[in-house]
Amino acid sequence: MLALGGGSVLDAAKGLKYCLHHHLTDICDILKLGLKLETWPEVPSMIPHIAIPTTAGTGAEVTNGAVIHNQVLNIKSLVLAPYLDADMAVLDAKLTLGLPKSITVATAFDALTHAIESIASPKANLFSDAHAITAAKVINENMPKVAKEPTNVDCRSKLLQASTMACNAVVNAFSAFPVHNFSHALGATFHIPHGDANGIMLPVVIETAADFYLPNAQRMADALSLDSKGLNAEQTLAKVVAHIRGIQRACDFDGSLKRFGVTEINLKEAIAS
Repeated sequence: MLALGGGSVLDAAKGLKYCLHHHLTDICDILKLGLKLETWPEVPSMIPHIAIPTTAGTGAEVTNGAVIHNQVLNIKSLVLAPYLDADMAVLDAKLTLGLPKSITVATAFDALTHAIESIASPKANLFSDAHAITAAKVINENMPKVAKEPTNVDCRSKLLQASTMACNAVVNAFSAFPVHNFSHALGATFHIPHGDANGIMLPVVIETAADFYLPNAQRMADALSLDSKGLNAEQTLAKVVAHIRGIQRACDFDGSLKRFGVTEINLKEAIAS
């Protein structure tokens, strides 16, 4: 199996792999909730599998999970199985050249969200930190550069590597990820691309759910190379949020839901339902 494309393509390949393993004709038959978790099977999948990402965002090339949209129930489900990861991942930044600026930035925000949420995870550890903190630093430095210099292969290569590292961090620190929870809900309800949803929700959720992030405010600031000397945790977290919004502006990223036709009424109706 050769999967070449963005996160949706890479996850679709994993969904197909799951179906082939279980002899399913429709993966939605097992997607009834937000999570489908499978432990190591007696007979693991033997399908050769190569993943080649063409966006620097999801990191799906190195995970054993896939996010699949159940169109009947209108929910996004995370399918986790120990045999879904690819045997080989190929990172070639040249394949990301020509990617529209909007998608380049949105997928980079997805990777930055992976890194930040891994740093803030209650299950963060030395292994996850090694990848999450480095990924956040690299994305922070290179995302604005790529937005202004789309043909800069060196910067795109760094973003691509950081994207993979950030998702490795997610795997090692998998726990409560509030931004992703909201983004998946928005994506399923309003059909907002995942990277855009993460980019929009990242500063909003950190600011709104401050109590969750405050214990790691300093770690988040350090990962973004922010000077927080003399600041308390609340002030440090506010600086992190302001910096993320600064990245949005530097990359011409619209951090509102209005561009997807979502209104306040729509949100209230979605919450009520």
